[in-house]
Amino acid sequence: MNVVRKGLCFTLLSVFLPVAQGSDVVCDTPGQCQVPGSVADTSGTLRVHLPVGKSTLKQRKPSPRLSTLDGKRIAIVGGSFMANVTHPELKKLILQKYPTAKVWLLSEIGSAGPWPAPGVRRPQKEAFAARLRELKIDAVISGNGGCGLCTPKEMGSCIASEYENIPSVMIAAPGFAEQAHFAAATAGVPHIPVAVYPGAFTSHSRETLLKNTREILFPRILAALTGTLKKEKEISKGGAEGFFTGSHREINDFFASQMMSDGLPIVPPTPERVAEFLKFTDLAPESSLGVIPPARREATVRTVAVNGVMAGCPPGIHASAHRLCPSHAKWRFPPDSCQHPRLDPLLLAQRSCGTAAGV
Repeated sequence: MNVVRKGLCFTLLSVFLPVAQGSDVVCDTPGQCQVPGSVADTSGTLRVHLPVGKSTLKQRKPSPRLSTLDGKRIAIVGGSFMANVTHPELKKLILQKYPTAKVWLLSEIGSAGPWPAPGVRRPQKEAFAARLRELKIDAVISGNGGCGLCTPKEMGSCIASEYENIPSVMIAAPGFAEQAHFAAATAGVPHIPVAVYPGAFTSHSRETLLKNTREILFPRILAALTGTLKKEKEISKGGAEGFFTGSHREINDFFASQMMSDGLPIVPPTPERVAEFLKFTDLAPESSLGVIPPARREATVRTVAVNGVMAGCPPGIHASAHRLCPSHAKWRFPPDSCQHPRLDPLLLAQRSCGTAAGV
């Protein structure tokens, strides 16, 4: 069954879908309704293509964690979201627990800034890396990530340190920890740990910031620098390479959980539906149409077709999507503007459909 969530999604459908006068919306499951005019899905289990292309990023191995901070040289960098309160307190806590350690703050060592895209040279990043080598830094703590711009900016210093084989940890508010991981993943270092501060930095008083830094944040930072790294969750292939098998609901739930959709219902990209798209091109299904930033995943004829099916495009739009791919691959995405490892194919499909509709 083609289903939609109640509320905003149903409102949009009522505006944009032609509904016959007097027709009823079928809601046989609480919170879900059948799209007017759609046909109930009686096929049960479906086998569908995964919509993401192969990553071209070279993944770095994690930098070795430290056994202790005793005698180590530590950089605490970043100046975002109350770092003027949390960072001096972290320095004090480190020196209290490890008197032989040495600590440098942002004003003494600088920061890397947002990690540059492949092929882009950023003097600030290079200067920061040189400073890490000069001072023989053993660990980097960077923060605080509390917005969509500052989070990848502060993660840049962690990425730079990891490329110097120096262990690091990023500090972020609860709503931005995931973005921090995405920023690291698009730079080829998905293992960087994030120490989550318990709340929004700017909503807390100085006293609360200091208390949370001492009691919650500091232990999390120590665990990230001296403990065992958690293995990042990988995309499940669901059986055969590049396929997932399940019911209509399981497909939608899986795609949403893997961030291969925006959470709204998709048209399941079955091999039959994808094959209809492929009829409109002479190119081989595995032909590469370019590497799409910022995740640096390869767009092939097949993955464009899969995303077209998911977006509800008509099969004939496939040729237009091919023409958009090379220009999309040349776009420059500022590292702090988009940190989603699987977003680009979805954008491509939406743009393709808009072009076909004359939008």
